[in-house]
Amino acid sequence: MSSRRLRRDGSVMGIIARDAPLGPITGATGARFDPTKITWLGTPTTETNVCIASATAKVKTVQDLYTTQLIVGDTGVGTGTHSYPKALNALLGMKFKIIAGFPASSDVFLAMERGEVEARNNTWSSWKATKPAWLSEHKISIILQSGPRPADLDAPIAADLASNPDDRRLIDLVLSGGALGRPLATTPDVPLERVAALRAAFDETMKDPEFLAEAKTLNFAVDPIHGVDMQVTVERILAAPPDVTRRAKHLLE
Repeated sequence: MSSRRLRRDGSVMGIIARDAPLGPITGATGARFDPTKITWLGTPTTETNVCIASATAKVKTVQDLYTTQLIVGDTGVGTGTHSYPKALNALLGMKFKIIAGFPASSDVFLAMERGEVEARNNTWSSWKATKPAWLSEHKISIILQSGPRPADLDAPIAADLASNPDDRRLIDLVLSGGALGRPLATTPDVPLERVAALRAAFDETMKDPEFLAEAKTLNFAVDPIHGVDMQVTVERILAAPPDVTRRAKHLLE
């Protein structure tokens, strides 16, 4: 979990990295848990991952990526900055040059400002919240997206570029974190009445005027997915056939 709180009854509640459920099915080191046993409480929003390039880069459109190299910053294995361009190179023949070693997203942004890298993958909500001026001043080009399509974004969807159903499903699996957004969860085997209370509290928070007003000031779109629906989503992600998960393992390493 990226943020957690120990409760009096010994259970743990917190925000889980949205790509964490992929760990066990791809054999990631240390991923000794069953995501379907985790008690999912909800997410305030789903996430759309977007590849955005500096306006000074030669790559302006997704078509350019088939013929022209785009230098992209990578914050490490297990993040979309690593697995997304790696998967798109392998499955679609794109020409991302992945530069690893950046400790955090802020370091990639700084490298873009300095001209050391040309692009990065990040969620659409994060782009709008952290770099609104880059968008409004047209300092960047939106190349492609993956995940749920937001109303204010019209870019090519990565999975639609696949040449066959197997590759499309593989892209959907590797890039599936967006469907979980910023998931809030608690430990397995929490009593059902406690689960119901936690999920109800989450649902009420998503409608709270003060919470919604603060989210608006942060340019954070609130479009929640409720706990029961998240449980179904995780089970769907993990239902990928063994041959798909075997191929995904290589792309997520």
